[in-house]
Amino acid sequence: IRGLFTYNLEWLNFHRLCFLLGYACCALAFPLVVHFCLLYWRVRRAGTELREQAQTTLWDLDRMAYRLVLWALPLLTAGVMAEALLLLEVHQLPGPQALWSQKQDTLLALMAWFLCGIYLHTRLFFGWRNLRSAALYLAGLVLLLLGNFTPLAGGRM
Repeated sequence: IRGLFTYNLEWLNFHRLCFLLGYACCALAFPLVVHFCLLYWRVRRAGTELREQAQTTLWDLDRMAYRLVLWALPLLTAGVMAEALLLLEVHQLPGPQALWSQKQDTLLALMAWFLCGIYLHTRLFFGWRNLRSAALYLAGLVLLLLGNFTPLAGGRM
């Protein structure tokens, strides 16, 4: 069993594919959340007849974004686990200090996983829907983008 993950490139490709699909689900949820926010504010200022018509559209947009993030969490979980197994196999599993200072990609992947989990748990356990969940999603995405593209955070700008 020694070398199962190291010398088998399918595991490395599986790890990359999981992250790619997980991030893609999160990225596809972004336009839905933005459209939800714009439509929500437009309906808030409009009359009552537009509110009744837009409620189903708002509900559909919120639900589609939720389902995309719901797909992203298990994919990111599989990617994080595959990465941990690959790094453990080659004896390069970083400690907390190295994770914070040298492995920013791994740290950002864990942050994305954690933010998806927070988003899903607030919807499930606290009943956050509509504007609250959209605002939480946008705030999490902004944090990830700042961490990924800010030179001070070690990003790849």
